[in-house]
Amino acid sequence: MQAFIKEPSKHSHAPDPDRLHIIRLKNEIKLRGTSSAEAPSTILFDVLRSTPLTAAFGLPTNDALLQTISRERPAIQLDHHVRLPLILRQTDRGESFILYEVDSMVIFTCDKNLSGLVFVPVGDVLKAYSSLVNDFDDEDYLLLDYFERV
Repeated sequence: MQAFIKEPSKHSHAPDPDRLHIIRLKNEIKLRGTSSAEAPSTILFDVLRSTPLTAAFGLPTNDALLQTISRERPAIQLDHHVRLPLILRQTDRGESFILYEVDSMVIFTCDKNLSGLVFVPVGDVLKAYSSLVNDFDDEDYLLLDYFERV
């Protein structure tokens, strides 16, 4: 039996145990990026929490890791009429989110948002605003707060 032993070259490095953590982190974000609907930042920061601080110096930037997750995501497939899939055509409440669609243009909005575009005479603005506020859900108050400041 012959044994082959390779002598170390002039270009050799000491083993780096933290490199294993970096490889595991990259593999985990790629796996979760392809199989999960979570936001890329959620995936990244969840995986970073389980990575030892000693490996932090060898990690790529957060932007590079987020881009890695985005690259792993499957592209959104259009239907045979070259239209957006149903999941992108509706809001999370099931309302239609596409007002108008032709080959060269898509107008995104739902009926509730159109009610804010109605012309109201100057004397009735406060009354119209009050009725509009009652139609908004809790998460929409950031938009209303903006208009109250303006």
